[in-house]
Amino acid sequence: MGLVSLAVGNATTANAAELTIAFEPLSLERATRPDFEENIEESKGDRLDPSEAAKSPIEFFESLRQSPGPAPSDNKPIELQFDLPPVNSPVPPPTAIASPPAPPPVQKTPTASIPIDDSLDSLFAGDSDSLVAKAVGSAEGTRTPQGDRNPAYYGHVDPGNGAWNLGSFSYQHGASSPEEADIKQLRRLRRQAEAMLEKATANGMSLTIEEILNGIDLANQSPRAALEREGYIDWLAKAHAQGMRGADAILWARVHSFIEPTTQQWNAPGLGNSQDRITRDQQRRMWAIWDTIATVQQPVVSSIPKQRNAEEMSDPSSAYPGIDRLFAQPSSTLFTPAAADVSHTSDPESPIVQQILDLDLSVSL
Repeated sequence: MGLVSLAVGNATTANAAELTIAFEPLSLERATRPDFEENIEESKGDRLDPSEAAKSPIEFFESLRQSPGPAPSDNKPIELQFDLPPVNSPVPPPTAIASPPAPPPVQKTPTASIPIDDSLDSLFAGDSDSLVAKAVGSAEGTRTPQGDRNPAYYGHVDPGNGAWNLGSFSYQHGASSPEEADIKQLRRLRRQAEAMLEKATANGMSLTIEEILNGIDLANQSPRAALEREGYIDWLAKAHAQGMRGADAILWARVHSFIEPTTQQWNAPGLGNSQDRITRDQQRRMWAIWDTIATVQQPVVSSIPKQRNAEEMSDPSSAYPGIDRLFAQPSSTLFTPAAADVSHTSDPESPIVQQILDLDLSVSL
């Protein structure tokens, strides 16, 4: 055992205490301590050479400093990697969302497009009875597809922020009546629709009535999703570029409009920022608008290219082949009169029925 003596004490004190520290030379016996025994067989690379055990600590560490390093190994050196693993985006890859049958597809550039002012005038005409009010109201739940007013039209609590909503558009910015709320929101939506269509025109797009009304409804629900950068028109253009049309394109654009451009994260706190909830909500609103268009008998053929529509009207047989086949068949194959019941008294209306049965329905079209 080695000894090291140190003088400890105050310089003015005559008797300085002497502290003796004992140290023990390193030896192989330390590896046989009970707490090391279980690791002996696995510590083959850490054992000391017996010739080194008798050296003093200073001599031992000096020999380590002067000894050559380990022999080069053929194994590839370990490298630290600081690259972050790729993070999967919360946004699904652009894929067409399966949906029920939709109207026929629309050409990207129809032969003749409706001027912006004229198309919006027809959609906003009638104020609270306009197609915009009925369609958006149906999506909001304040109106039926036929335009009738639900109890929620006259006032209800917003499920998202607890505000008091009035009118077709669930207006919550101060109005004394549902009718006043409709007038205020119609003015706002008209301006937003003009901005939306101007953006579409700048992108070379001509929108269908269904696409316009869905954009207006999205602006009523979330102006940022509809109008700001990477909004509805931008995503609709991408959908068209990928070949999507009709309901597929509209739903895909509506859902992706809730992606925050700067973070690429969902930004729909009212829907829990959940892709599934956003998709189901947007699909529900889209079909409510579609039902309204069909109910008020707006020309759904607006989604059909004008040139194709004109050709079908000029040749009815090509547009309605089933009706042609129905009326081309002899009446005898369609209607078989029942045998006369001699026991029954004559019915005064039977001659009229017989005249109907004798009609010649095989007129060629």
